[in-house]
Amino acid sequence: MHFEKKSGKFEYKKPFDKETIESICAFANTKGGTIVIGVDDNGVPTGVDIGKETLQQWVNQIKQLTSPSLIPDISFRCSA
Repeated sequence: MHFEKKSGKFEYKKPFDKETIESICAFANTKGGTIVIGVDDNGVPTGVDIGKETLQQWVNQIKQLTSPSLIPDISFRCSA
Protein backbone atom coordinates (compact mmCIF):
# COMPACT_ATOMS: atom_id res chain seq x y z
CA MET A 1 0.00 0.00 0.00
CA HIS A 2 1.23 3.50 -0.85
CA PHE A 3 -0.17 6.84 0.20
CA GLU A 4 -0.42 9.88 -2.06
CA LYS A 5 2.62 12.10 -2.58
CA LYS A 6 3.46 14.76 -0.03
CA SER A 7 2.25 18.26 -0.73
CA GLY A 8 2.27 21.65 0.97
CA LYS A 9 -0.65 20.61 3.16
CA PHE A 10 0.23 16.95 3.63
CA GLU A 11 3.35 15.41 5.25
CA TYR A 12 4.56 11.98 6.27
CA LYS A 13 6.59 11.25 9.39
CA LYS A 14 7.95 7.84 10.34
CA PRO A 15 8.02 8.50 14.09
CA PHE A 16 6.36 11.15 16.21
CA ASP A 17 9.29 13.35 17.21
CA LYS A 18 10.56 16.93 17.47
CA GLU A 19 10.49 17.28 13.68
CA THR A 20 6.80 16.36 13.75
CA ILE A 21 6.10 19.13 16.26
CA GLU A 22 8.04 21.58 14.07
CA SER A 23 5.81 20.62 11.12
CA ILE A 24 2.73 21.12 13.28
CA CYS A 25 3.95 24.65 14.10
CA ALA A 26 4.56 25.36 10.43
CA PHE A 27 1.04 24.23 9.55
CA ALA A 28 -0.39 26.29 12.41
CA ASN A 29 1.34 29.39 11.00
CA THR A 30 -0.17 28.85 7.56
CA LYS A 31 -3.51 27.40 6.52
CA GLY A 32 -3.17 24.06 8.29
CA GLY A 33 -2.42 20.62 6.97
CA THR A 34 -2.30 16.92 7.68
CA ILE A 35 0.57 14.87 9.08
CA VAL A 36 0.47 11.09 8.73
CA ILE A 37 2.70 9.30 11.24
CA GLY A 38 4.05 5.86 10.46
CA VAL A 39 4.68 6.48 6.75
CA ASP A 40 8.04 7.20 5.08
CA ASP A 41 8.76 10.04 2.63
CA ASN A 42 7.88 7.79 -0.31
CA GLY A 43 4.40 7.07 1.02
CA VAL A 44 5.24 3.55 2.19
CA PRO A 45 3.75 2.56 5.57
CA THR A 46 6.42 1.83 8.18
CA GLY A 47 4.08 1.39 11.11
CA VAL A 48 3.98 2.93 14.54
CA ASP A 49 3.20 1.42 17.93
CA ILE A 50 0.05 2.93 19.39
CA GLY A 51 -0.69 2.20 23.03
CA LYS A 52 -3.65 3.08 25.16
CA GLU A 53 -2.25 6.52 26.06
CA THR A 54 -0.12 7.29 22.97
CA LEU A 55 -2.38 9.87 21.33
CA GLN A 56 -2.89 11.76 24.61
CA GLN A 57 0.87 11.73 25.22
CA TRP A 58 1.43 13.24 21.77
CA VAL A 59 -1.14 15.99 22.45
CA ASN A 60 0.53 16.73 25.80
CA GLN A 61 3.98 16.97 24.18
CA ILE A 62 2.66 19.33 21.52
CA LYS A 63 0.97 21.54 24.14
CA GLN A 64 4.11 21.63 26.32
CA LEU A 65 6.57 22.35 23.49
CA THR A 66 4.63 25.10 21.68
CA SER A 67 3.93 28.67 22.67
CA PRO A 68 1.19 29.63 22.50
CA SER A 69 0.15 26.06 23.18
CA LEU A 70 -1.24 24.24 20.18
CA ILE A 71 -3.94 21.62 20.59
CA PRO A 72 -4.13 19.60 17.37
CA ASP A 73 -6.96 17.49 16.03
CA ILE A 74 -5.67 13.92 16.22
CA SER A 75 -7.34 10.86 14.79
CA PHE A 76 -6.25 7.26 14.53
CA ARG A 77 -6.72 5.15 11.44
CA CYS A 78 -5.32 1.68 10.91
CA SER A 79 -4.36 0.67 7.39
CA ALA A 80 -3.87 -3.01 6.86
